[in-house]
Amino acid sequence: MKKWICLILSLCILCNIPIIQVFAEQTEQNTIKWHNHITLTPSPYTEQDFDNSGAVTLRTEYSKYNNDVENITYIFQNNTAMSPTFGIDTELEIYLNEQWYQIPLHRGIDDVAFVVNAKSEAKNMFRWNIEDYDLSEGKYRIIKELSDMQYGKLGAFGKKKYYAVFEIKNLTAQKSIPQHTIMWNDMELKSTKYSKQDFDRSNDVEFYTQHTVYDKDIKRIAYMIENHTALELNYGYHDELEVFLNGEWYEIPLHRDIDDTAMTLRANGKIGDVFYWNKEEYDLPEGKYRMIKELNDFVGGVTGEFGKRRYYAVFEIGDSQYTNDTPYGYDKLEHLPKEYTQQMAIKNDDVVLIEGGKSINTGNIQYFMEDVALGLPSFLRITRYLKNGDVIITDLEYTNWGSAWTKGFGYEYYYTCDSTRTKNNTIATEVYPYMITDGNNAYLSHWSSWENKQKYQGESVKYLFSKSNGQLAENAIKQIENDMKERMNRQSAEYKMLKRGKEYHDCDTFYFRREKNTEYILQMERNKGRKNPQITDIKWYDEGKFLIKLVSDDRKEGYRALYDIRYKSVTEC
Repeated sequence: MKKWICLILSLCILCNIPIIQVFAEQTEQNTIKWHNHITLTPSPYTEQDFDNSGAVTLRTEYSKYNNDVENITYIFQNNTAMSPTFGIDTELEIYLNEQWYQIPLHRGIDDVAFVVNAKSEAKNMFRWNIEDYDLSEGKYRIIKELSDMQYGKLGAFGKKKYYAVFEIKNLTAQKSIPQHTIMWNDMELKSTKYSKQDFDRSNDVEFYTQHTVYDKDIKRIAYMIENHTALELNYGYHDELEVFLNGEWYEIPLHRDIDDTAMTLRANGKIGDVFYWNKEEYDLPEGKYRMIKELNDFVGGVTGEFGKRRYYAVFEIGDSQYTNDTPYGYDKLEHLPKEYTQQMAIKNDDVVLIEGGKSINTGNIQYFMEDVALGLPSFLRITRYLKNGDVIITDLEYTNWGSAWTKGFGYEYYYTCDSTRTKNNTIATEVYPYMITDGNNAYLSHWSSWENKQKYQGESVKYLFSKSNGQLAENAIKQIENDMKERMNRQSAEYKMLKRGKEYHDCDTFYFRREKNTEYILQMERNKGRKNPQITDIKWYDEGKFLIKLVSDDRKEGYRALYDIRYKSVTEC
């Protein structure tokens, strides 16, 4: 080879040809055009550049992907006793003309280190720059590097490269497999009508259940949907449910008399909801299940760039702490031991507040507030250890089950204070519609804001936690403050509509049944013997009700009345 190089250099000097030009043309002959505008160069690697010992292997989640795939999950299998690391940086190559070619990736990311623990697997997701190109049908490989470099020095593992091969094909053009039936739970089930390609496996939207395993007596399952796109998406109440049997998914019939009402999931937003199945006909025995939902960006019947996509969330029915009696995984208060130590409370994941000491598990406050913000049933247990040895346990449940005031409509805070480990030896329970703050402490209240609570004295508040319990508690206080402001702005608008009633607009307006308005309500209260009644607060429920709070000269502590309303749409006018 050296002789040829010397000969070429000599000819260049004799013929007065620039040396750089010769080698540039030679390099150009090794390139290839791809996608009509991208220049590919041959792979710089040979098989000897990769570790093929089998001690560590790299593979993709599937060997074949549809041509509209946007990301691919890759998996390292580490069979060694060492724990090397890898980064986000990934190389991509395509097999053309019996040769591997490099595909340029324009990526502005850091090579963050992930660990492949000894004798275990590690997964991550690979995305390419789809703004420049999609992957056409063909054979590809991703190339990753593992190393045990620390402080600039390599260890016993060293630095090694691996590749995983996959194919891009038009899988949607393949014929679907005919459905067949199976007997399950005294029902005949059909095999799923969906294939893997019917679901969007990109990271644009995430759909998952609140927990992964539930007990077989569970009656409801909370789920979350996260929108990672800049688009506003729609979804409905319609859900599909399938069970995994003999290596296949089968449809479970859901008899539901509900409309597939379009709900909105804002751009880069997150929602939570609760899934119910028809418990009157069957329970779900132990096994693996998945819920299926569809999202779209239809506007006026026209599909946008997102289109219509399906997603599924997998969960299991089996041995679980999440049961019908303990839906949040916490034992009931009456089942806790009389000597309830700090170690027990910490192990049971209580928020532990020690008077004059530290706060433990305060992250649960943040989780509780996040679920409340999503409108999901949620639970918080706070256990206080006082200096005199008293132990006070507070349970706070945010749910809409059996509310005394709303009769099942709307969510309330169910408060239970267990003082049986003190001299009081009592258990107190109450239901509150609001969580409020004075800027330093969080309370439960029948008033919608701290200002109203101060203005209309008479009803006590229930203390929960304070900023002094740590940063996460302080974050929760800030969220409560924001919620109060938003609530007051919303109620101010609702009050104006309610006060003007039917006169507000001929169409598209709120009005009371029997044309009730605020004056009618006040007159009704006067007829009940109330002296000088005044409306001080209004809480709106989706089911068409206002929970109205009033004060009067004879009831200065405040009382509540529930009234029905209707919304008259333009189409009814």
